[in-house]
Amino acid sequence: MEIITETGKPVLSSPLLASCSFLMHGFSTRSWGNMGLHVGDDPGTVVKNRRVFLEGLSSTLEDSVWVRQVHGTRILPVSDAHRGNGAFRYDEAMEACDGMITNVPGVMLMAVFADCTPIFLADPVTRSVGLLHAGWKGTLRDIAGSGVLAMKEAFGSRPEDILAAIGPRIGAECYEVGEEVLTELEERGLSKVGRLGSNHLDMGSVNRALLQRQGVVKIEISPLCTYCKNELLFSHRRELGQAGRMAGAIGILKDPAERRKQE
Repeated sequence: MEIITETGKPVLSSPLLASCSFLMHGFSTRSWGNMGLHVGDDPGTVVKNRRVFLEGLSSTLEDSVWVRQVHGTRILPVSDAHRGNGAFRYDEAMEACDGMITNVPGVMLMAVFADCTPIFLADPVTRSVGLLHAGWKGTLRDIAGSGVLAMKEAFGSRPEDILAAIGPRIGAECYEVGEEVLTELEERGLSKVGRLGSNHLDMGSVNRALLQRQGVVKIEISPLCTYCKNELLFSHRRELGQAGRMAGAIGILKDPAERRKQE
């Protein structure tokens, strides 16, 4: 993902996804403020942060959908009826899951991050999108593959048509993991993927390998590390559990002409 500027604040955009005229997407930086309603900040401030960020993406807070993330692999299809779920109150978020998919124009899928791996999916053939939150548990239990399979089942997507953008996350140099992670990695046939030294892991490479297992070939990986780029991005590990959250967003434009507002 590359840095662009919206109203003087940096936002991240994927060049791969930007090639799709039918969608809107973005990833906030810390200058937009905390986007998570579950980390102790004033809810009114968080809602204001969310609203301003989404307006910059040609969307609205009322059209956004948020879930209660639990580091799992569950994927939920999002319909028009889900608009606004979790946008204003955490207890009104959609049921616990870590992935959403939709083909409904105007609906904006949202997830929050502060070291975990964001995975954006877009199928320009079926005009459908997905957004996944991949922590180490979700990654090793293959939420990436689950997202691809969910789009295939719900919309008839072919993996070779899907575009995948893996966003900023904690990088391998900064991400030391325990034996339980390495053991599970080996059990899933991924022991040689994303390893740096004996116990550092690149979750971007692991998720790319899992997407490739499902047949996805068009994959972009952001080089940005949340831990290293702490002036730009929140990091749960670097900030000792006291970090805010960035927001990942992806949706289908109601009117493709609206895309011109983002360009």
